[in-house]
Amino acid sequence: MGTPSARNVDQAALLGVALAATVSISAAEGPWEPVETVVGLVLISVVAAYYDFSTSLREWSWARSAALASVIALCWCLTVAWPLQSVGLNPYWWLPIVWILTAGAVLGWLWRRRHGRRSRLSVPPVGVGQAEKPRRSGD
Repeated sequence: MGTPSARNVDQAALLGVALAATVSISAAEGPWEPVETVVGLVLISVVAAYYDFSTSLREWSWARSAALASVIALCWCLTVAWPLQSVGLNPYWWLPIVWILTAGAVLGWLWRRRHGRRSRLSVPPVGVGQAEKPRRSGD
């Protein structure tokens, strides 16, 4: 059995596990704790390491991109909940805003990576379409 790579990891299962972990940790009663910030960062790093972004870009769909953006945003909310709470902000008011902004940023990033390549101006390589310079006799 070889080393797992992004190509043989079930993308939906990866997002489902990250979602389940985030929900189970955030469902605990009481104030947010620093360990939840660490767990949120670990979950984001696992999704970033094993999610096959190239597949998402080749097989672009709003549903797949929205699912990825939603899970990453939820993990990010878990990451920032304790810092928001520790500076006196009520995370229950700010977390939905953080989630919306983060999900929008991830969707925008995916959209630019997928569709941005087509909208760039095509610049021909140097020398294409230019007349050749006459060579000197010694060249």
